[in-house]
Amino acid sequence: MEIQDPCILNVWRSAAGEILRPSFDNDFMVLSCGPSLDTSDIAVRRLDAVAHRVGADRPNVVADMILPRAAIRHRGTLDERLSAAFEFLARSRRRRIKFSNWKHTYFERLTRTYARPHGPYQPYGENRLKVIIEKLGSWRTSSAAAMYVATAHPNDGIVKLGAPCLQYVQFKALPDGGLKLFALYRSHEYFNKTLGNLIGLDRLGRFVAGQVGRTYVGQTVFSVNPMTMASKAKLREYVVSV
Repeated sequence: MEIQDPCILNVWRSAAGEILRPSFDNDFMVLSCGPSLDTSDIAVRRLDAVAHRVGADRPNVVADMILPRAAIRHRGTLDERLSAAFEFLARSRRRRIKFSNWKHTYFERLTRTYARPHGPYQPYGENRLKVIIEKLGSWRTSSAAAMYVATAHPNDGIVKLGAPCLQYVQFKALPDGGLKLFALYRSHEYFNKTLGNLIGLDRLGRFVAGQVGRTYVGQTVFSVNPMTMASKAKLREYVVSV
């Protein structure tokens, strides 16, 4: 099943609506949306307020796991922006803010760096996000083979369900100067996570496009095992409220 709409909110509403159907039994959905959502702090805070009211995870916090908002707000070099994002995560951890039940956020997995609460940041491999930005910036033509970065960590085991669900992020340079993002989720939870995931991927796509002088045109997400951890009544209340 494929759901397309220029607006992230409409895609999430439609996909969640499919899950709410009594006959829903799809193993996967493909979600495609453009960059038409207002992702300003004020707009996302409104979504956070709705999520809080129905008991869902705040989309802004979920999005911070993919790209912390500090990287968007900072106006320095790429290294300075990434450092601002690491400091945001470290500062949040010092305040005992917990982003998930697993150690590394997706941003840290993409950059292969752990933002420890105290002390210097802890690299554990090549910063794949930075490398991809550098490659996209140096390749001035479109790429027939899109570049991707896996989000796996060396300590990941084989599990049935549960985080981390984002398996990889892929960037496609288009001939007209556009940049499109693709992502794969091995399991996708529509009450607490999916709306924030889509906003975070939109944020990441815009960020990368801005760094390489391209125009972000949207995302396509392969949503495997779409589900809701909350009751369908709670998901329906969330959809109606947004």
